[in-house]
Amino acid sequence: LAPQAPRMTTPKNQLAHRIRLAREAARLTQAELASELGLPRSAIVQIEAGRRNVSGLELERIAFLCGRELQDFLQPTFGEEEALGVLFRATAPSPEGTIPPRLRQCVALARERQKLERLAGIERGRRAGAIYATEPPQNRWEAITQGDRVANEERQRLGLGRVPVPDIAQLIESQGVQTAQVEFEDDVSGLALTGNAFPTIVAVNMTHHQNRKRFSFAHEYAHVLLDRDTHGRISRATERNDLREVRANAFAAAFLMPESGVREAVEEMGKGRPSRLSATIFDESDEPEVLIAESRSEPGSQDIQLYDVVQLAERFDVSPLAMIYRLRNLKLVSEPELERLRSADDLRRMHDLQMLLEMRDPPKATEPPNPRFVGLALEVFRRDKITRAKLLELLRLANLRGETLDQLIATAGVDDDTPHGV
Repeated sequence: LAPQAPRMTTPKNQLAHRIRLAREAARLTQAELASELGLPRSAIVQIEAGRRNVSGLELERIAFLCGRELQDFLQPTFGEEEALGVLFRATAPSPEGTIPPRLRQCVALARERQKLERLAGIERGRRAGAIYATEPPQNRWEAITQGDRVANEERQRLGLGRVPVPDIAQLIESQGVQTAQVEFEDDVSGLALTGNAFPTIVAVNMTHHQNRKRFSFAHEYAHVLLDRDTHGRISRATERNDLREVRANAFAAAFLMPESGVREAVEEMGKGRPSRLSATIFDESDEPEVLIAESRSEPGSQDIQLYDVVQLAERFDVSPLAMIYRLRNLKLVSEPELERLRSADDLRRMHDLQMLLEMRDPPKATEPPNPRFVGLALEVFRRDKITRAKLLELLRLANLRGETLDQLIATAGVDDDTPHGV
């Protein structure tokens, strides 16, 4: 059965005031809130004036739309601005910086996921991968070495070895972290929410290219592992020199492009060896003799070319530019080679190579449905713990619309008219 609506114990005038504060903090107009609730604007005016009662179901929906927990409205004290708004205003370039509606939706989805897991009997607690007790870096060298070390430790913990990460978002989700793609302003690559005010969430800018989003997922995952004390970080291009951001970038590069894996891939192309090789053989006899054998590579045969970078970038699902810098950090290309490869002309040629080889995917206009969330919703519905109406609401939250909803429910075999179980 569906959970019963909560009883309203907060005085009506106090509740009305809290609803208005929550709506304003969420940057919603009375007309917008009314539209989402299926009510006339006059009803919201009456509710906020304390002249109309609000039902438990209406309050639950208002909490969802304003990015709040329902219990926030029923506690003895009420924060005028929720933690998400505080975080955004603390890091926004101007006090007017607004929170994308999709981000509020993501927070609501993460909270709904926690509830679904409890209903399904899944005890995940607040698990979000490992926590690495690392002091804040004091300089760039510390930031880079910390990021590189933790990336190697995390890959080892997850059993990834030297292979590329197959699906970074799904990997992060497997560690109890909610992921999302949100339309941020272009300066924002992503954010990580790790405080007690909301579930652990990693979101990236959905308008960026697929390769950049993949790097951003790894970058924000680093903040989840290393920066719990900050309770949340928004990664902006203007803050790239911040030492925690430098550390997260170093983590992302090493996590997505592990040194052993990159070196192995380069060797498979017949490159990455010194121009001169020598081997010494010791003959342990009565008259010992040391034999030295030398071999020289063909001039220019070890040089990394444009098509090598494109191939490596495709193998590890990163941008060619990210791969160029990784090759330089591993000393597989020299500084002059780095400058040549990252020149505008060569970057353009690498882009053309990707297009010709059909390696470049167009950025997606919308975020695909979250399979873990959808599966949980269907399972809890199958067990008769939520109503069909609640199931439809959750599936819409997961970006499923129209005929797809009925088709999904019918195909899954969990509809009211379908026998549940096997």
